[in-house]
Amino acid sequence: MNIDLDSETSQPELTANDTSQSTNCLPHQFQLDHHTSQVVEIVVEVVEVVQVVAEVAQRVAEVVIEVVQRVAEIIIEVVELLLKLLLLKLFQLELFDHWLFDAIPIDEDGDVATSLLAEHNANY
Repeated sequence: MNIDLDSETSQPELTANDTSQSTNCLPHQFQLDHHTSQVVEIVVEVVEVVQVVAEVAQRVAEVVIEVVQRVAEIIIEVVELLLKLLLLKLFQLELFDHWLFDAIPIDEDGDVATSLLAEHNANY
């Protein structure tokens, strides 16, 4: 690199050879800046996509929680209904049992089992 000092301004001046070298440096720097800006743009786009995916994942999680809560409520209601049905069936069996034993004549000893056995044998 040839630098000529101007005595009046005492500033370095570039010769013709230096101009070609300096213009070669500028495109290289420009390419680096251009690549850097492309990388920054890509990173920004990736961050935006990640943000959208996170928002969608959050909404999906909220919907799943709502569905699980509703399913739990339905299961509780079904269990309550089944318990009520079981209680009703037990009550009906108890009524049937009393009706059955009331309808069977009890022999002199008052033994229900003997009366049931006698009833059974009488049917055959």
